[in-house]
Amino acid sequence: MGWKWCVPGWWLSLETDFRQNLPCVSESDSELTYVDLSETSLKTNIGRSEGYTFASVPESALVIVPIGNNLDSNPQNVVLGSVCHNLTLSDSKPFEAPVDFLAQNVTYDRDFSAMKETASSRRSAATATLMGTFQTTEIVSDATASYFIFDTTTGTFEKATLTETVHPFEAYLMAPVDAPDSYAVAWSDIPAGIQQIKVGTSDNIYYDLQGRRVLYPQKGLYIVNGKKVMLK
Repeated sequence: MGWKWCVPGWWLSLETDFRQNLPCVSESDSELTYVDLSETSLKTNIGRSEGYTFASVPESALVIVPIGNNLDSNPQNVVLGSVCHNLTLSDSKPFEAPVDFLAQNVTYDRDFSAMKETASSRRSAATATLMGTFQTTEIVSDATASYFIFDTTTGTFEKATLTETVHPFEAYLMAPVDAPDSYAVAWSDIPAGIQQIKVGTSDNIYYDLQGRRVLYPQKGLYIVNGKKVMLK
């Protein structure tokens, strides 16, 4: 186990303050395992190369920063929010993580065959299911399931501890009761599924003039099979 180096939230107010105090850490500190800045207000460009905030921190050490920072060329061992884009493990360097996170790409020269058979393991996060809705739905976490609604300010799904309203054609996450308090979303360029576009077919589905599907049409003007229809 390497020793820890953490910065409390009250200590970091400006990036300049952080730069002035960081030089006490250098590449010679081989036992440094992580720098946890997740509870700070740090807003800067995050990188490992010279000139960037964490240039003096050993590359083997995990750096945890809050959402809102910018990454320079996906530097290794940097956790942004709860996602690490490039995790590198070395057999000669200690590794320690104070928080759960998702690693998108992992490279290592570590021999895992020497691990004890009794080594314990656990899920880093409960499996969540993305649920869509075509009608107004109210969600709130309870004793049977956890529900999450998307927060546009942080770019994450946050647990709905109070009743939240999900509008038609929006989505929310449903997870087991032991789920974490939030989920980060990593979008992939690979499509999960593609449906063939139907051309010239008659599905007799009613839409309003804004293109929203109407399940129970009443009097008014609608679009059905590409044509305007007036119900009287």
